[in-house]
Amino acid sequence: MNMMKTAVKLALALLITIPVNSVFAGGHMKGWEASGTQMPVSSETIAGKTGSITHIKSKDMWDYSKAPDNMPRVVGATCHNSVVTDPSGVLLGGVGVCESVDPNGDVSLYSATFGKDGVYNAVLTQGTGVYAEYVGIKFTGSFIGQLPEGGGIYHLTPK
Repeated sequence: MNMMKTAVKLALALLITIPVNSVFAGGHMKGWEASGTQMPVSSETIAGKTGSITHIKSKDMWDYSKAPDNMPRVVGATCHNSVVTDPSGVLLGGVGVCESVDPNGDVSLYSATFGKDGVYNAVLTQGTGVYAEYVGIKFTGSFIGQLPEGGGIYHLTPK
C-alpha cells in the first residue's frame, strides 16, 4: 500500500500535463505559467522482483486564464501515467500522456517524462484547431499541494 500511495503521489505530482500555451513574438515561441488540478480515477500496480510499475488514470482540469484569447478558460483532460518504483516504493521515474478535447472541439495530446526529483518535463506532441500552431511547446512542472487520497494542484512554467 505504501508503494501504491507513493506512486500515486509521484505520478500526480509529475505527470499531470497541462499545456502551457504560447504565442509567437519576434519569431520565438513564448509561454507563461499555468495551473491545474488532478483527481485519480483508477490505478493498477504490476509488481516485479526488483520494482513495480503503477498505471494511474486521472481526470484533470486545466486553468487557461493566461492563454491566448482564442482558447477556452477551462479545459478538461484525461491523463494516463506509468510510474516505476523500487522495491521499497521509492520513485525512480515515469512517463505520461494527457489527452483533451476542449469546449470548442479542438484536441490536444501531451507527453511527459519525470525522474526521482518529482519534476516533470512535457511537450504538446499533437493538436488541432487552436493547438496546431503550438505543437512542440515545452514546459516543466511540479505539485504545489496534494490531498491524502492523491488529488492535488500543480503548477507549470514554460521552458
